[in-house]
Amino acid sequence: MSISRDIRVGLKGSYGALIRLIFLNVVIWLVLNILISIFSLSKNFSGVEFVSDLVSLPPNIYHFLYRFWTIFTYMFAHFGFMHLLSNMLWLYFLGRVFSDLLGGARMMGTYFIGGLCGGILFIAVENLIPGGSESPPLVGASAGVMAIVVAVAAYSPDYMMFPFGFGMKLKWLALISFILTSVIDLTANTGGKVAHIGGAIFGMIYGTQLRVGKNFLEKFMNIFRYKSGKLRIEHSRSRLSDDRVYNDTKISIRKQVDEILDKISRSGYDSLTREEKAFLQKNHDKF
Repeated sequence: MSISRDIRVGLKGSYGALIRLIFLNVVIWLVLNILISIFSLSKNFSGVEFVSDLVSLPPNIYHFLYRFWTIFTYMFAHFGFMHLLSNMLWLYFLGRVFSDLLGGARMMGTYFIGGLCGGILFIAVENLIPGGSESPPLVGASAGVMAIVVAVAAYSPDYMMFPFGFGMKLKWLALISFILTSVIDLTANTGGKVAHIGGAIFGMIYGTQLRVGKNFLEKFMNIFRYKSGKLRIEHSRSRLSDDRVYNDTKISIRKQVDEILDKISRSGYDSLTREEKAFLQKNHDKF
């Protein structure tokens, strides 16, 4: 199998959506820093300020009206490497859990809507509270990532994770991360923390609704499903000599996936057996 095919397999696998989202953030970070370097060649021109104005979400609502697209661009924009790295690490580890439980399309949709909610709350607080509009422009994936963290914790609060080598329920991990990034020391980067809270609010609402079986955003989430065709797997001629056997196997797998998803909607993810969880993780993105 060639390297290019390995990449295509990864992008269409269980974590394909997560890989594409991380890749997009990294590429945009590279492009922004290259642009800053190019524009900064002129001594009478601030490359940082020019590029920041193009993609950062301004706190002042009147400035925002002239740069309305920044409500979408800010959530993919990073300028510092450590800012990018910290956000992508959180996105990778919690995005994997989200993708396992709820699928990659919902993960991407949650990131996008969480980022919008974070940006909207940021502008609202900065302009409605006296003394607002003094925070720096907003950039970064934090609001979208926080939405993912809180949503998956609200959906499956007792899911066990093992950060730093010891077990912890997902609800406690999400709570600790929220407190550390969004509550403690609100005087530092207040605008960013407000955006985190906006993402967390959406994540809590969405995850709670999914837990009780209400997929009120499913049509929107379907926008993020990969639709360029199913991955074509190469099989030996002998294994596919009988197409009916192959098709019957696919139908059987799909039926089992549907039955497991129905069980989750009725009783929650934690009601699944270990074998059912492994089977769902392996096959849920095939349909």
